[in-house]
Amino acid sequence: MRKNGTRVLAGVLAGTMAAALAGCGSGSGSSTGTSGTTTKAAAGATTTTVASGASTTKSADASGKIQLTFWHSMSEANGQAVQALVDDFNNSQDEIYVNAEYQGKYDDVKTKMSAALQSGKDQLPDIVQMYDIGTKYMVDSGLVIPVEDMFSTTGYDPNTIMGIVKSYYTVDGKQYSMPLNVSTPMLYYNKDAFKKAGLDPEKAPTTWEEVKEDAKAIQESGACRYGYAQAIYGWFFEQEIATLGQDYGDNENGRSGNVTKVMWNENGAAKKIMDNWMDLLNSGYAGNYGQVTGDTQTAFFAGQVGMIIESTAILRNAINNSQFEIGTGYLPRFSDAPDDGGRAVDLRHHRAGSRQRIL
Repeated sequence: MRKNGTRVLAGVLAGTMAAALAGCGSGSGSSTGTSGTTTKAAAGATTTTVASGASTTKSADASGKIQLTFWHSMSEANGQAVQALVDDFNNSQDEIYVNAEYQGKYDDVKTKMSAALQSGKDQLPDIVQMYDIGTKYMVDSGLVIPVEDMFSTTGYDPNTIMGIVKSYYTVDGKQYSMPLNVSTPMLYYNKDAFKKAGLDPEKAPTTWEEVKEDAKAIQESGACRYGYAQAIYGWFFEQEIATLGQDYGDNENGRSGNVTKVMWNENGAAKKIMDNWMDLLNSGYAGNYGQVTGDTQTAFFAGQVGMIIESTAILRNAINNSQFEIGTGYLPRFSDAPDDGGRAVDLRHHRAGSRQRIL
């Protein structure tokens, strides 16, 4: 059973940032419900090892296949990609069946994990995709097996993982999870609106000063209702702190010890970022669609906004849902920010367990 367990974990983890839950009870593999855009599949399970070193084994179902449940947060195009990976694994052998269950957005999964913990371990999934805000939460729970522990038994080559990514998901010297949809915020812009505004559609603004100038040109040309917009979203705030070369929390963003306090109120990053956001809004050339990221995305897809900041993860949805040509650029920087050669800032500048993103 142990061999089967590591094989299925390797197969699924190679396709997602996930943590294998240790000590899950036999009940979690029986659910067949799905939601979102993923498709229904049979459940799947594996033998897992609890933190104490004991083990619990799930029995096979009537079909003779070991059942394992996999919670994830991928919807639309990304959800289809995850389901395709799971289907490929299920079709590759006849010993294990994985049921991929969409559980809502990143925050929803963490909330459901907390509720399942309170209800009892038999309510937990066998594998869970957790955004990296939840990395420390998962490690401290004592419920997870570090993915690194499975490399040797599955023959997985860890050198295929970018060093900067591996370091991001490494805690106490061990890589705890396997990333897939690690991404970064970047600038999306409407090339048609750029053309109408007399801007170069092949040249994205690189600084916030240029964003303001281009937003003004777009709006005054009548190309869009607003030149720019971004959701009032904590991840964007965090990422902009990183572009300034500043820390979010103390103890090297939680790398050398647990974070005991935030640093952005002391290092000046928060004021600089918030002043810039307010300048954009007060200029009249930026729209405010609130905290729900989907609302800002919808406005952009509909051509109401010329530029937005969003995750690289929405690129396929942006292309599929927009009637104009999409342009992309790096996350805009402050003109006095540390120079990194035009590349996004090193992930290690981020606090431990921020968002499931890579640069």
